[in-house]
Amino acid sequence: MASSSSLDQHEHAQPPSANGTDINEVLQDPSSNGNDIGLQDPFVTDIINIFSSNHDFEIPPVCVFYVPKFLSNSKPEAYSPKVIGLGPLHHSESPLQMRQVGVARNIHDEFRHIKFQELIQGLVKLGPYIRACYQMYLTDKDEKIACTMAIDGLFLFALLCHCNRGKVALTSSDTLLRLLTHTDMSRFPRDEILGDTIMLQNQIPIFVLKQILLMECSESLIVEKNLPRLLLGYCKALSPFKVMENYPYSMALKRTHMLDLLYHLITLTEPELEKLIDEEGRDKKERKKADDQKKEEKKSDNYVAYRPQLGPTGVLDFLSGLPLPKELKKSIELVKGLVGLPWSLLLYLSFIGNKAGVGDQEEYYLMPTASQLSDVGVKFSRDHIRDIRFKRETASIMLPVLKVNVNSEVTIRNLLAYEVMMFKAAGFRYSAFKEYIKLMSALVKTAKDVKVLRDHNILEYTGRYMKDDEVAKIFNGMTEPLSTAKEPAYLDWDMRGINDYYNGLQKVKVRKLVKQILKLFVTILLWLFVALYLFGSVYGYPLVFEKSKSFCGSVILVLSKLLSFSSTRITSSQLLSSG
Repeated sequence: MASSSSLDQHEHAQPPSANGTDINEVLQDPSSNGNDIGLQDPFVTDIINIFSSNHDFEIPPVCVFYVPKFLSNSKPEAYSPKVIGLGPLHHSESPLQMRQVGVARNIHDEFRHIKFQELIQGLVKLGPYIRACYQMYLTDKDEKIACTMAIDGLFLFALLCHCNRGKVALTSSDTLLRLLTHTDMSRFPRDEILGDTIMLQNQIPIFVLKQILLMECSESLIVEKNLPRLLLGYCKALSPFKVMENYPYSMALKRTHMLDLLYHLITLTEPELEKLIDEEGRDKKERKKADDQKKEEKKSDNYVAYRPQLGPTGVLDFLSGLPLPKELKKSIELVKGLVGLPWSLLLYLSFIGNKAGVGDQEEYYLMPTASQLSDVGVKFSRDHIRDIRFKRETASIMLPVLKVNVNSEVTIRNLLAYEVMMFKAAGFRYSAFKEYIKLMSALVKTAKDVKVLRDHNILEYTGRYMKDDEVAKIFNGMTEPLSTAKEPAYLDWDMRGINDYYNGLQKVKVRKLVKQILKLFVTILLWLFVALYLFGSVYGYPLVFEKSKSFCGSVILVLSKLLSFSSTRITSSQLLSSG
């Protein structure tokens, strides 16, 4: 793996001097060897280059992150590429590295436009922008990063072409058809490659791929028209969920990388897409005017929000200041005290406080599973991942359709990891995948639950057949990392609604009542048997002793299995010997 280190390594570094010159003299005299400061430390040089770059496009946002430990610890292999390493983080780890080089060389030779050295020189100029995409500081030099990006970018482009065989994006370009003819990808394991290319730490920024093609190819049509089609076709084929069909090609090139594009295609709603298209059609002047107007409206809203208002408390304050009788003033003070109570908090606590000792993070574990809900008539219907909800009037849970295959878990886990990191870095307004996985982890516990969702066409098996218990393990394995999350979630209310609906059914109430009665009966019966055993052993009735011992043990074992009575999970001999 190409060596990378965190910015923290330089946090306490001493400021370097310029060839032995006092740092104060350098700062006071700009004409002195100020540029030599960067030469003392590659980190300083790289940061200076980022600030001094004057290309036409802006510095891209951070988009390639290390996966958080609380996610990766549960299944590390889901976040580290097995076959193909892309980018400076994993390129040197690739077991098929030389095959990647061979494919990249074939693609480069077929373009027949520039020399490979010229491509690297062009990418070196983009070094500051490439570094800005990574959360961690890249210790490799710009030349090595440029060479890595050139090889991996050309290989990724070949893979996009290979996976879009027969599509319009290929048949409309003679160059792409020629590239596909001379590119052999059959020796690469398809499923493993598809999983590797969607991992968060294994991403190539789209703007780098675009710049590689602009330098390699003289046909601008490939970059402006065919590249977004290739990206969209690849993401749609890989996506485990339904994606936006009419996504504009021009917007695809503005996403940061393929995982970001896939996340956008899955979570974007139709109204949001229309809004984005409208914004895309504006020119810069109109967009700036609209932004300025929004800022003014926000300032106005803030002013109104803090304007003194005469609400109930204000009226009571006004009345208490009047020269009223003492008894009436006491009544007003009493009403003021009642109004001042935190009623919303009290109502909330009374709503969730029915189960003492059960916190918000533990409550979804107690939600009935898919098979239990199906037994009482609850249906499962299809909808968008952002529209997951429980419809009480029709007793149906709205869920997105999941295409299950060998890469489903890897894709979902990395989409979740990207969402978690972007929620922290860019302030995502929603956490669609976290809520989806949280609900599915509660619904799916066994193979029986998976079968119920299959029968409702919520789970669709594609590619290699997977057993139902294998699918159940996918969601069970994601439960523990999410239980550490503490931020509130809108879906918790729907899960409580499902609980309330299920627990309010007469059938469920009767079942729970019978179970409680049986448990109480078992408890009383066991204590009677223990008392009988103690009586026989203390007062010397061997017949009573032996009969009660064997009978007590049999009843404990049989009834504990029938009723799943966890408190009796000890053997009869252990219980009787303790007496």
